[in-house]
Amino acid sequence: MPERLQTPLGGRYKLERLIARGGMAEVWEAHDSLLDRQVAVKLPLAHLLDRADFMERFRREAVASARLGHPNVVSIYDTGQEESVGAYIVMELVAGSSLRQVLRAEGRLPWERAVEIASKVATALAFAHEHGFVHRDVKPANVLIHDDEVKVADFGIAKAALAAEDLTQTNMTLGTVRYLSPEQVEGRALDARSDVYSLGVVLYEMLCGCPPFDADTDIALALKHLTAEPPVPSAEEPDVPAWLDAVVLRALAKDPADRFESAGAFRRALAARDRLEPAAGSTASPAPPSTA
Repeated sequence: MPERLQTPLGGRYKLERLIARGGMAEVWEAHDSLLDRQVAVKLPLAHLLDRADFMERFRREAVASARLGHPNVVSIYDTGQEESVGAYIVMELVAGSSLRQVLRAEGRLPWERAVEIASKVATALAFAHEHGFVHRDVKPANVLIHDDEVKVADFGIAKAALAAEDLTQTNMTLGTVRYLSPEQVEGRALDARSDVYSLGVVLYEMLCGCPPFDADTDIALALKHLTAEPPVPSAEEPDVPAWLDAVVLRALAKDPADRFESAGAFRRALAARDRLEPAAGSTASPAPPSTA
Protein backbone atom coordinates (compact mmCIF):
# COMPACT_ATOMS: atom_id res chain seq x y z
CA MET A 1 0.00 0.00 0.00
CA PRO A 2 1.38 3.47 -0.86
CA GLU A 3 2.57 5.40 2.17
CA ARG A 4 0.07 8.19 1.52
CA LEU A 5 -2.78 5.70 2.13
CA GLN A 6 -1.54 4.18 5.39
CA THR A 7 -2.96 6.81 7.77
CA PRO A 8 -6.68 6.34 8.55
CA LEU A 9 -8.75 8.88 6.60
CA GLY A 10 -10.64 11.28 8.80
CA GLY A 11 -9.00 9.53 11.74
CA ARG A 12 -11.38 6.57 11.34
CA TYR A 13 -11.28 4.87 7.90
CA LYS A 14 -8.34 2.44 7.69
CA LEU A 15 -7.80 1.23 4.13
CA GLU A 16 -7.31 -2.55 3.91
CA ARG A 17 -7.41 -3.81 0.33
CA LEU A 18 -7.91 -2.48 -3.17
CA ILE A 19 -11.28 -3.57 -4.63
CA ALA A 20 -11.38 -1.87 -8.01
CA ARG A 21 -9.45 0.62 -10.10
CA GLY A 22 -10.72 2.66 -13.04
CA GLY A 23 -9.43 5.42 -15.24
CA MET A 24 -10.10 8.16 -12.69
CA ALA A 25 -10.49 6.59 -9.27
CA GLU A 26 -9.95 3.49 -7.18
CA VAL A 27 -12.10 1.86 -4.52
CA TRP A 28 -10.73 0.35 -1.30
CA GLU A 29 -12.33 -1.79 1.35
CA ALA A 30 -11.79 -0.06 4.68
CA HIS A 31 -12.68 -0.45 8.34
CA ASP A 32 -14.63 2.32 10.03
CA SER A 33 -13.25 2.29 13.58
CA LEU A 34 -15.94 4.64 14.88
CA LEU A 35 -18.90 2.46 13.87
CA ASP A 36 -16.92 -0.82 13.71
CA ARG A 37 -18.05 -1.76 10.20
CA GLN A 38 -16.57 -2.42 6.77
CA VAL A 39 -17.08 0.26 4.14
CA ALA A 40 -15.88 1.11 0.65
CA VAL A 41 -13.77 4.24 0.14
CA LYS A 42 -13.42 5.85 -3.27
CA LEU A 43 -10.26 7.87 -3.93
CA PRO A 44 -9.17 9.85 -7.00
CA LEU A 45 -6.01 8.55 -8.65
CA ALA A 46 -2.86 10.32 -7.48
CA HIS A 47 -2.10 11.96 -10.82
CA LEU A 48 -5.48 13.72 -10.78
CA LEU A 49 -5.07 15.46 -7.43
CA ASP A 50 -3.94 18.70 -9.06
CA ARG A 51 -6.88 18.73 -11.51
CA ALA A 52 -9.27 21.27 -9.98
CA ASP A 53 -12.04 20.45 -12.48
CA PHE A 54 -11.89 16.74 -11.71
CA MET A 55 -11.75 17.25 -7.96
CA GLU A 56 -14.81 19.48 -8.11
CA ARG A 57 -16.67 16.85 -10.13
CA PHE A 58 -15.53 14.21 -7.65
CA ARG A 59 -16.89 16.33 -4.79
CA ARG A 60 -20.17 16.74 -6.62
CA GLU A 61 -20.46 12.98 -6.98
CA ALA A 62 -20.70 12.63 -3.22
CA VAL A 63 -23.29 15.40 -2.98
CA ALA A 64 -25.32 13.98 -5.85
CA SER A 65 -25.21 10.36 -4.73
CA ALA A 66 -26.01 11.21 -1.11
CA ARG A 67 -29.35 12.55 -2.30
CA LEU A 68 -30.25 9.25 -3.95
CA GLY A 69 -31.26 7.10 -1.00
CA HIS A 70 -32.80 4.01 -2.59
CA PRO A 71 -32.47 0.23 -2.06
CA ASN A 72 -31.09 -0.16 -5.61
CA VAL A 73 -28.52 2.66 -5.30
CA VAL A 74 -25.23 2.27 -3.43
CA SER A 75 -25.49 4.43 -0.29
CA ILE A 76 -23.06 7.26 0.47
CA TYR A 77 -22.10 7.41 4.16
CA ASP A 78 -19.54 10.19 4.38
CA THR A 79 -17.12 12.37 2.47
CA GLY A 80 -14.01 14.27 3.40
CA GLN A 81 -10.72 15.71 2.24
CA GLU A 82 -7.12 14.92 3.13
CA GLU A 83 -3.96 16.48 1.74
CA SER A 84 -2.54 13.06 0.89
CA VAL A 85 -5.53 11.79 -1.09
CA GLY A 86 -7.59 14.85 -1.98
CA ALA A 87 -11.32 14.27 -1.65
CA TYR A 88 -12.65 10.86 -0.68
CA ILE A 89 -16.09 9.26 -0.59
CA VAL A 90 -17.16 6.62 1.94
CA MET A 91 -19.78 4.24 0.59
CA GLU A 92 -21.75 1.17 1.44
CA LEU A 93 -19.66 -1.97 0.92
CA VAL A 94 -21.71 -4.31 -1.27
CA ALA A 95 -20.82 -7.99 -1.00
CA GLY A 96 -20.84 -10.03 -4.16
CA SER A 97 -19.65 -9.11 -7.64
CA SER A 98 -20.13 -6.55 -10.36
CA LEU A 99 -22.24 -7.52 -13.36
CA ARG A 100 -19.01 -7.27 -15.38
CA GLN A 101 -17.46 -10.01 -13.22
CA VAL A 102 -20.61 -12.12 -13.52
CA LEU A 103 -20.60 -11.86 -17.33
CA ARG A 104 -16.91 -12.73 -17.51
CA ALA A 105 -17.53 -15.83 -15.39
CA GLU A 106 -20.82 -16.97 -16.94
CA GLY A 107 -20.98 -15.46 -20.42
CA ARG A 108 -24.57 -14.76 -21.36
CA LEU A 109 -27.32 -15.03 -18.75
CA PRO A 110 -30.70 -16.77 -19.00
CA TRP A 111 -33.13 -14.18 -20.33
CA GLU A 112 -35.29 -14.37 -17.20
CA ARG A 113 -32.32 -13.45 -15.01
CA ALA A 114 -31.23 -10.73 -17.42
CA VAL A 115 -34.70 -9.19 -17.28
CA GLU A 116 -34.72 -9.32 -13.47
CA ILE A 117 -31.36 -7.53 -13.24
CA ALA A 118 -32.28 -4.95 -15.89
CA SER A 119 -35.58 -4.25 -14.12
CA LYS A 120 -33.80 -3.48 -10.85
CA VAL A 121 -31.26 -1.25 -12.59
CA ALA A 122 -34.14 0.54 -14.31
CA THR A 123 -35.79 1.01 -10.92
CA ALA A 124 -32.65 2.72 -9.59
CA LEU A 125 -32.32 4.90 -12.68
CA ALA A 126 -36.00 5.84 -12.57
CA PHE A 127 -35.54 7.05 -8.99
CA ALA A 128 -32.51 9.11 -10.06
CA HIS A 129 -34.36 10.55 -13.05
CA GLU A 130 -37.29 11.55 -10.85
CA HIS A 131 -34.80 13.54 -8.76
CA GLY A 132 -33.30 15.26 -11.78
CA PHE A 133 -30.17 13.12 -12.26
CA VAL A 134 -28.89 11.36 -15.37
CA HIS A 135 -26.30 8.69 -14.58
CA ARG A 136 -24.36 8.98 -17.89
CA ASP A 137 -22.20 5.90 -17.33
CA VAL A 138 -24.51 2.89 -17.07
CA LYS A 139 -22.37 -0.21 -17.67
CA PRO A 140 -21.86 -3.68 -16.13
CA ALA A 141 -18.98 -2.50 -13.93
CA ASN A 142 -21.36 -0.07 -12.22
CA VAL A 143 -23.99 -2.72 -11.42
CA LEU A 144 -23.28 -4.64 -8.19
CA ILE A 145 -24.99 -7.96 -7.50
CA HIS A 146 -25.26 -9.96 -4.30
CA ASP A 147 -27.75 -12.84 -4.28
CA ASP A 148 -31.02 -11.17 -5.37
CA GLU A 149 -29.79 -7.69 -4.49
CA VAL A 150 -28.87 -5.34 -7.35
CA LYS A 151 -27.41 -1.87 -6.78
CA VAL A 152 -26.24 0.85 -9.16
CA ALA A 153 -22.96 2.55 -8.28
CA ASP A 154 -20.79 5.43 -9.44
CA PHE A 155 -22.76 8.55 -10.19
CA GLY A 156 -19.34 10.15 -10.72
CA ILE A 157 -20.29 11.80 -14.00
CA ALA A 158 -23.95 12.19 -13.20
CA LYS A 159 -25.40 15.63 -13.79
CA ALA A 160 -28.43 17.23 -12.24
CA ALA A 161 -30.66 17.89 -15.23
CA LEU A 162 -31.87 21.14 -13.71
CA ALA A 163 -28.51 22.36 -12.36
CA ALA A 164 -27.31 25.72 -13.62
CA GLU A 165 -23.65 24.77 -13.29
CA ASP A 166 -22.31 22.26 -15.80
CA LEU A 167 -18.77 21.04 -15.22
CA THR A 168 -18.78 18.94 -18.38
CA GLN A 169 -16.95 20.59 -21.26
CA THR A 170 -19.11 20.74 -24.38
CA ASN A 171 -16.39 19.10 -26.47
CA MET A 172 -15.72 16.29 -24.00
CA THR A 173 -17.54 12.97 -24.15
CA LEU A 174 -17.80 11.24 -20.77
CA GLY A 175 -18.76 7.65 -20.20
CA THR A 176 -17.59 4.32 -21.55
CA VAL A 177 -17.68 4.15 -25.36
CA ARG A 178 -19.16 0.66 -25.55
CA TYR A 179 -22.28 1.86 -23.72
CA LEU A 180 -22.58 5.45 -24.97
CA SER A 181 -25.82 6.72 -26.45
CA PRO A 182 -25.69 8.37 -29.90
CA GLU A 183 -26.33 11.77 -28.34
CA GLN A 184 -23.37 11.27 -25.98
CA VAL A 185 -21.17 10.46 -28.97
CA GLU A 186 -22.26 13.69 -30.64
CA GLY A 187 -21.90 15.75 -27.46
CA ARG A 188 -25.57 16.74 -27.44
CA ALA A 189 -27.71 17.45 -24.38
CA LEU A 190 -28.63 14.35 -22.40
CA ASP A 191 -31.75 13.31 -20.55
CA ALA A 192 -33.15 10.10 -19.05
CA ARG A 193 -33.38 8.50 -22.50
CA SER A 194 -29.59 8.38 -22.73
CA ASP A 195 -29.51 6.10 -19.68
CA VAL A 196 -32.28 4.04 -21.31
CA TYR A 197 -30.02 3.46 -24.33
CA SER A 198 -27.04 2.47 -22.17
CA LEU A 199 -29.19 0.07 -20.16
CA GLY A 200 -30.41 -1.36 -23.47
CA VAL A 201 -26.78 -2.10 -24.39
CA VAL A 202 -26.24 -3.76 -20.98
CA LEU A 203 -29.41 -5.85 -21.38
CA TYR A 204 -28.33 -6.93 -24.87
CA GLU A 205 -24.94 -8.00 -23.48
CA MET A 206 -26.60 -10.02 -20.73
CA LEU A 207 -28.82 -11.78 -23.29
CA CYS A 208 -26.18 -12.45 -25.96
CA GLY A 209 -22.89 -12.50 -24.09
CA CYS A 210 -21.53 -9.54 -26.05
CA PRO A 211 -22.62 -5.94 -26.70
CA PRO A 212 -24.54 -5.14 -29.90
CA PHE A 213 -21.59 -3.20 -31.38
CA ASP A 214 -17.87 -3.83 -31.42
CA ALA A 215 -14.92 -2.34 -33.29
CA ASP A 216 -11.14 -2.14 -33.19
CA THR A 217 -11.03 1.49 -32.05
CA ASP A 218 -13.14 3.74 -29.84
CA ILE A 219 -13.83 6.04 -32.79
CA ALA A 220 -15.10 3.20 -34.98
CA LEU A 221 -17.22 1.93 -32.10
CA ALA A 222 -18.68 5.38 -31.48
CA LEU A 223 -19.61 5.64 -35.16
CA LYS A 224 -21.50 2.35 -34.93
CA HIS A 225 -23.63 3.81 -32.15
CA LEU A 226 -24.50 6.60 -34.59
CA THR A 227 -25.10 4.62 -37.76
CA ALA A 228 -25.30 0.83 -37.31
CA GLU A 229 -28.51 -1.00 -36.52
CA PRO A 230 -28.21 -3.48 -33.62
CA PRO A 231 -28.72 -7.16 -34.40
CA VAL A 232 -31.96 -8.67 -33.14
CA PRO A 233 -31.09 -10.51 -29.90
CA SER A 234 -33.01 -13.65 -30.87
CA ALA A 235 -30.97 -13.86 -34.09
CA GLU A 236 -27.92 -14.37 -31.83
CA GLU A 237 -29.67 -16.41 -29.15
CA PRO A 238 -32.90 -18.10 -30.33
CA ASP A 239 -34.29 -18.58 -26.82
CA VAL A 240 -34.80 -14.80 -26.41
CA PRO A 241 -38.57 -14.21 -26.75
CA ALA A 242 -39.95 -11.86 -29.40
CA TRP A 243 -41.37 -9.42 -26.86
CA LEU A 244 -37.89 -9.00 -25.38
CA ASP A 245 -36.45 -8.36 -28.86
CA ALA A 246 -38.94 -5.50 -29.12
CA VAL A 247 -37.97 -4.06 -25.73
CA VAL A 248 -34.25 -4.13 -26.47
CA LEU A 249 -34.59 -2.65 -29.96
CA ARG A 250 -36.78 0.17 -28.71
CA ALA A 251 -34.26 1.00 -25.97
CA LEU A 252 -31.52 1.05 -28.63
CA ALA A 253 -33.31 3.36 -31.04
CA LYS A 254 -30.94 5.98 -32.50
CA ASP A 255 -33.45 8.79 -32.04
CA PRO A 256 -34.23 9.39 -28.34
CA ALA A 257 -37.84 10.14 -29.33
CA ASP A 258 -38.22 6.50 -30.44
CA ARG A 259 -36.99 5.07 -27.13
CA PHE A 260 -38.80 4.62 -23.86
CA GLU A 261 -39.26 8.09 -22.45
CA SER A 262 -37.83 7.09 -19.06
CA ALA A 263 -36.25 4.25 -17.15
CA GLY A 264 -39.61 3.79 -15.45
CA ALA A 265 -41.24 3.16 -18.82
CA PHE A 266 -38.43 0.72 -19.66
CA ARG A 267 -39.07 -1.15 -16.40
CA ARG A 268 -42.81 -1.30 -17.07
CA ALA A 269 -42.16 -2.70 -20.55
CA LEU A 270 -40.03 -5.45 -19.05
CA ALA A 271 -42.88 -6.27 -16.68
CA ALA A 272 -45.56 -6.10 -19.40
CA ARG A 273 -43.71 -8.60 -21.59
CA ASP A 274 -45.80 -9.74 -24.56
CA ARG A 275 -48.17 -6.77 -24.28
CA LEU A 276 -45.45 -4.45 -25.64
CA GLU A 277 -45.80 -3.15 -29.18
CA PRO A 278 -42.52 -3.01 -31.14
CA ALA A 279 -41.02 0.39 -31.85
CA ALA A 280 -41.49 1.97 -35.27
CA GLY A 281 -39.01 0.51 -37.70
CA SER A 282 -38.18 -2.40 -35.42
CA THR A 283 -37.21 -5.62 -37.16
CA ALA A 284 -38.44 -7.69 -34.24
CA SER A 285 -41.74 -9.51 -34.69
CA PRO A 286 -44.37 -8.79 -32.04
CA ALA A 287 -45.31 -11.67 -29.81
CA PRO A 288 -48.76 -13.21 -30.34
CA PRO A 289 -51.50 -12.02 -27.96
CA SER A 290 -51.47 -13.79 -24.63
CA THR A 291 -54.27 -16.23 -23.96
CA ALA A 292 -53.80 -16.06 -20.22
